[in-house]
Amino acid sequence: MHRVNNIRPEISITRQNHLERCGWRSHARRCGLSPTPPGRFRVATTYLKSARAFEISVNMTTTFPIALPAEYGYVILAYVLSSFVNFWHGMRVGGARKVHGVQYPAEYQITLKDGKVDQSNVFNCFQRSHQNFLENYFMVMGMMFIAGFKYPVYAAAAGTIWLVGRVMYALGYQTGDPKKRMRGGIAYVGLLGLLVMNVITALSMLGYVKL
Repeated sequence: MHRVNNIRPEISITRQNHLERCGWRSHARRCGLSPTPPGRFRVATTYLKSARAFEISVNMTTTFPIALPAEYGYVILAYVLSSFVNFWHGMRVGGARKVHGVQYPAEYQITLKDGKVDQSNVFNCFQRSHQNFLENYFMVMGMMFIAGFKYPVYAAAAGTIWLVGRVMYALGYQTGDPKKRMRGGIAYVGLLGLLVMNVITALSMLGYVKL
């Protein structure tokens, strides 16, 4: 049995002389393998040649090396800060449960006023401020991690601005007046910055932008 791993023209492999004489593409066609297989996969096939059986196992891998700059530590610190902001939201909602008498597992407090749901419920404002944070949390943190590959300091700063905006958003929302949540509009500055850095990072990796 002959095993062939990570097939590339410059890599020494089993049956190298045969591959050098015939080339990988012709060898692959003769063995029933794809000449240009994408991504990472494993193919096994058997064929007969000169009354001998051979089994070829192919493992082709596409790799992209990433070197993290030392400043990426700021990105990690911003992520740690985000965990404290999340804990703070949870503690605020927990305290509001006690104040307003909302027992688990109830997610919202539903009260009626003149036969309709009362939308001015303060506890629901606490709950929504936390849930809105979670709805955006993983998207923003993911963009911060990606932008940090090229712009670690700016990415961490943008992520921190977003977190500050989220705290201001929550404090405004938790007054019981939903319109005051817009005090946290500064969060969009951080979000927009991360979006721009992600686009530039993607285009530079694809070779469309040289930085």
